[in-house]
Amino acid sequence: MLNRLFFLCAVALALPAAFADGDAIDEIKVTASKRPLETSEIAAAITLIDGSEVRSEKLVTDAITGVAGVSLQQTTPGQGAVIVRGLKGSSILHLVDGMRLNNAIFRSAPTQYAALVPTSAIERIEIVRGSPTSLYGSDAVGGVVQMVTRVPTFDSSETTFAGDASLALDTAELMRSVKGTLDAGNDRYVVSASAEYLQTGDRHIGGGERIAPSGYESKAGRLLFAATPVEGRRWLLDLHYLEQPDTPRIDELVPGFGQDEPSSSEFFFRPNRRSFVHGQFSQADGWLNVD
Repeated sequence: MLNRLFFLCAVALALPAAFADGDAIDEIKVTASKRPLETSEIAAAITLIDGSEVRSEKLVTDAITGVAGVSLQQTTPGQGAVIVRGLKGSSILHLVDGMRLNNAIFRSAPTQYAALVPTSAIERIEIVRGSPTSLYGSDAVGGVVQMVTRVPTFDSSETTFAGDASLALDTAELMRSVKGTLDAGNDRYVVSASAEYLQTGDRHIGGGERIAPSGYESKAGRLLFAATPVEGRRWLLDLHYLEQPDTPRIDELVPGFGQDEPSSSEFFFRPNRRSFVHGQFSQADGWLNVD
């Protein structure tokens, strides 16, 4: 008993010293458990995609290509449906900062809504493969795809500015892409604005021809305001907007109705749009979210 008491005392004295030296959890996942945990403590199969990989793509969903256990259906330019372990649509829960992007009333077939989040707003994507339905309900039968957006921070009390811009050109699809972000703030207040514009032409195939119509246009913007006026209290207002004014879709049909050869059905999404407003107020004892 005396040895056990000495051991407990030693642990109690060592813990404050360890945290004082800055020893903290290096990497945490919150989607799989809804609370911070070390990766080694999580039983679920998870994948983390860094925001730098996402921002270099045309669509958020393009960054998911190649993840183990995950595939992407992209039958329409400008869209992408995430398939996790063979399940899709309303069987895969899509989240943006913990807010649902889809729900049970969505169809079980592939849906394009994950592609309507601005790439410049993404900090990381967390993919949980499996069935975390005990935490998220029946919408998460196949897994969870959470897009965590970027909230800049500044350590100084002086107002500081930061930003980045990128320009991309693509001869295969005649693509033109412009993205820019501007952050301003201090250790109390932060404002961030970002915008992106993308235009692609018809896709170029190996034989030298172009498939028409397959080009589309996309424009997006984000405005964020975050404040920590006093210790233990935080306000956040986040606005997203993305629109594809005229996105084409072509479905190949089987022969029939007097046709000798299969025909194509063409139509357009006019427009394909997502608007999102998220307000958050936090105190030391909890959070209040308003969408």
